[in-house]
Amino acid sequence: MAVSAVPVGSPRRGAERARTARLFHESLGLLSSKWAVDLLLALGDGTRRYHQLLADLEPISEKVLTQTLRAMERDGLVGRRVHPEVPPRVEYALTDKGEALLPCIDAMRRFGHEWLRATSALAS
Repeated sequence: MAVSAVPVGSPRRGAERARTARLFHESLGLLSSKWAVDLLLALGDGTRRYHQLLADLEPISEKVLTQTLRAMERDGLVGRRVHPEVPPRVEYALTDKGEALLPCIDAMRRFGHEWLRATSALAS
């Protein structure tokens, strides 16, 4: 599958390829932390509170969960909602940007499954 409709041999082809690679690497960077994909999948099931996430993602530590949530909030993938109650109730949910990553994660899961199956068949 071609990256774009730029003809082969065109001077723009190399620039287009470099731009595509940069965008890919930046997008992949959003998922590069150990727990990012797990957290996206957990929140893909719906809004969760902090301790629900902690239980769902066991054995993640509180420190790492907090760092991962903050980084994903900063990147615009996760939204944090604080309810004005005592004690405060905080909920986390995927933003539209986070939701947009779920089909990409599923495509990578399918690719991994097929790749492992093909690799196992070659080894047999």
